[in-house]
Amino acid sequence: MSEYDWCWENSILQNKKYIELDGVVEHKYNSWRTNTTLSNYQDTIAFSNEMNCNYHLDSKLQYDYLFNKVRKEKRWFKKKKAKKDDTFTLVQNYYKYNNVRTKEALRILTKEQLDIIKKKQEKGG
Repeated sequence: MSEYDWCWENSILQNKKYIELDGVVEHKYNSWRTNTTLSNYQDTIAFSNEMNCNYHLDSKLQYDYLFNKVRKEKRWFKKKKAKKDDTFTLVQNYYKYNNVRTKEALRILTKEQLDIIKKKQEKGG
């Protein structure tokens, strides 16, 4: 597990407890990770972009700016799930494969083979 914890992002977004950046701890602050985290929320994306534009600033200056600009609020981030297309589910049902094997099969199968599988999977009434 990495040495990095979420104390920087949590202090900016949620608890608003200022963390002193002295010479020993400053190297643990990762501005890229903080900006990436802040870019996931609609109300903080502008601040994140501002820090990306001013990447040359010192870590303390970046942290101070974000700490003072971002409002304290509980934010939830939902990751979007990738949608499976019809051919994915057709191949998965036809061969009874899991997701990993289905992705491998889709790389190998040709358009004609996929058409044959689609015809075999059609259910008439």
